[in-house]
Amino acid sequence: TTFLERIPPQIAYHIAREGIYLTGGSTRIPYIDNYLASYTGFSFNLSPFYEKATICGLEKIIRDRDLMKWAQPVKQRKL
Repeated sequence: TTFLERIPPQIAYHIAREGIYLTGGSTRIPYIDNYLASYTGFSFNLSPFYEKATICGLEKIIRDRDLMKWAQPVKQRKL
């Protein structure tokens, strides 16, 4: 089974209505949205900010206390 078959109905409803959003470098692959749509049956939206997607996401996590709890601290290694 795929992840789309295991997601809750209310999330599946939003995906079917709004599509799946792709971010990052994969959005630069020519016609990736068309290929994935034909394979999954869902529409795909490509972010125009592929080069900033990771940085913008990290900035939100760092600045938002509610999101920060989901970030895992980097463990220091002893040399």
